[in-house]
Amino acid sequence: MRIILFDIDGTLITAGKAPRRAFTQAFQEVLGVVPVTAGVRTHGATDPQIRHDTAMSTFGRSLTDSEYARFNARYVELLYREIECEAEYQVMPGVGDLLETLSQREGVALGLQTGNLEEAVPAKLNRGGLTRYFACGGFGTDSSSRPEIIRTAIARTIDAYQIASAQQTDVIVIGDAPQDVGAAMEVGVRSIAVTTGVYSAKELAAAGPCTVLADLSDVQGVISLLGV
Repeated sequence: MRIILFDIDGTLITAGKAPRRAFTQAFQEVLGVVPVTAGVRTHGATDPQIRHDTAMSTFGRSLTDSEYARFNARYVELLYREIECEAEYQVMPGVGDLLETLSQREGVALGLQTGNLEEAVPAKLNRGGLTRYFACGGFGTDSSSRPEIIRTAIARTIDAYQIASAQQTDVIVIGDAPQDVGAAMEVGVRSIAVTTGVYSAKELAAAGPCTVLADLSDVQGVISLLGV
């Protein structure tokens, strides 16, 4: 059984400026100030990392558990609204056809490995009609560590698909950031990188994936690389 784990932002879809708008408004409403985001890395970072770094930049401290919970709840509410009206929302080239093809293949298990909060995932995928392809995954809700997110995604996918046994060679991570590639390498699984995010082919290749693709539009070529 081949386990294929997808990142979301920059890999499956782009949500444009909707997440930033939702983040900024939720921060202001719940925490009472405009967030200081200068120097906060977002591309390839997990949601817990982004929240922690923003809180440190803004307040010089981490959020309390109560603040964190209230902020996340409001962010998710706003994200649904903002994505629905986001002009730049886009499903990345080839993604729809690839997922449809893979979902019909014997011996293929699909999952997510994403730094997004689990509650935010439907907001990101519903508009593109992609939610139905994923029954499980690892999320920023589980950990701020991408390797741990991948490990969780593998375990949940094995459980969801009732896979009797799986080897590291059975797992492939697809993502658009060096962090996806590095995390896959740390876990001991293979990865494919795509340049549909903000990173160049050179930057992605330096992280050490099996291959770097411009996008996923060559569905048969991707299928061949995945070995399914």
